[in-house]
Amino acid sequence: MLHSSLTKASEKQFHQIRSEVKKAYNEEKDGITNIAVTFDGTWLTRGHTSQTGIGCVIDMLTGYTSVLSDGDSKAFQHLTETKVYGDIEIKKEECVNHVSKLLGTALQNCVKEWRSRGVTLGGKSHGSLKEKTIQKLTQYYQNAILKNKGNADKIKTAIYATLYHSISTDKKPQHFKCPSGQESRCFYQAAIASGITPGSHKELVKTPVNEAHLAKYCQFTRGLYQTNY
Repeated sequence: MLHSSLTKASEKQFHQIRSEVKKAYNEEKDGITNIAVTFDGTWLTRGHTSQTGIGCVIDMLTGYTSVLSDGDSKAFQHLTETKVYGDIEIKKEECVNHVSKLLGTALQNCVKEWRSRGVTLGGKSHGSLKEKTIQKLTQYYQNAILKNKGNADKIKTAIYATLYHSISTDKKPQHFKCPSGQESRCFYQAAIASGITPGSHKELVKTPVNEAHLAKYCQFTRGLYQTNY
């Protein structure tokens, strides 16, 4: 019963799509219509072993003026050069998930590069760029973008708030970019607003980062947060 209903609904939808496409291309006759399309697909799992996948065919005359892509997109470059919409500009948007992964990969490669030089940035020491710390910094970075989408200044502030919070110590607290007030998620700012002495940074900073790694982190984020989201 359910399968029958889904089949009927999909046939109705496909019939409507075909009619609209023929109309857009001024093709009233039945039969084959030559149209330009884009195609992409995704699989349930990586590699060539997955038997579950989905493909998407999209007509070029969609009217879409934004391209969501992951980094260097040849498709966007081609659309811009050929001016498929004439004088109407096509804008490129970045996938937030992809950009955050770029940061994680860059930090991992940085650790490997310095290890080859005999310098340990990772390891088990307090504040090291261990895998768990890199994963959390990547997540904080992604959240900063998602929660402040469309405002580059707020994105920048949120990114550096988490970073300076992470490198803070009892001797050198650096919470000037953390949100203030008693309800602040920053334990230091919440304590100050409540008129009490802040607790130990070693116990309350959940993702400690050695300040010596600050320049390396900033090197990768400086260009990323300037992208329009």
